[in-house]
Amino acid sequence: MTGFSYYQVFKALIPEALLVVAAFIALTLDLVWLRRTETKLRIRTVGVVAIAGLLASAVALSRQLTEDPLTLLGGTVVTSQLTVIFSLVIVTLTLLTVLISMDFDLGLHVGEYFATLLFGAIGMMMLISTEELVTIFVALELTSICLYILTAFHKGELRSQEAAVKYFMFGAISSAFLLFGLSYVYGLTGTTNLRLIAEGVQKVGASPLMAVGLLFIIVGFGFKAAIVPFHLWAPDAYEERPRQSRHLSPPARRSPAFSYSSKS
Repeated sequence: MTGFSYYQVFKALIPEALLVVAAFIALTLDLVWLRRTETKLRIRTVGVVAIAGLLASAVALSRQLTEDPLTLLGGTVVTSQLTVIFSLVIVTLTLLTVLISMDFDLGLHVGEYFATLLFGAIGMMMLISTEELVTIFVALELTSICLYILTAFHKGELRSQEAAVKYFMFGAISSAFLLFGLSYVYGLTGTTNLRLIAEGVQKVGASPLMAVGLLFIIVGFGFKAAIVPFHLWAPDAYEERPRQSRHLSPPARRSPAFSYSSKS
């Protein structure tokens, strides 16, 4: 379905809009009312807000499963059973991440942490729900920026800062490769819609410029996704990520079953 109205666009973007609202509520709630309260209470309260937004988004996505597929704004927004299923997977994984994070000490920036998780989920949902190159690039950059922030979240740790700088530098380079390749593809086909690009490639045929453009696109996506052989940044970033978060309720140490004592 290619025709659209603004109501259809808004309806198609309801799952993402709910996550945006939840992210801003989490930021406002933590900044205005919870900044001086106990850390455990802050994490639980803001985490519940994030969970509520994710559940509301999942409900909106489940309703889209029974609706007809839509292609709106020239492929900028696409809803189908496939995109909805993958969006539900992203929402579910984000929900699990929030639940796990609620048991750890997140430091001073609790609202910012959960808001970053939600914005990262929005970027991934938009990435799979579009057939337009500009939207793909913007969604990919939104997801990447959220990952940069999460990597450097413990800004007082040198390892965290080093990992974030490495990740950011390689991400910036990969964005440059990706944009360069997209510009070649757009110059040869005259469109940024994936379906029209496929038709344009068939018309252009075997073109050296098209091969160069596709090569740069593969390199850009390869660095973003850490695909071999463009994964050299990943071990350092994962090894030096923040990993010293304290558990809010550490389990008590168990006494050994047998104890040995020696008497002089």
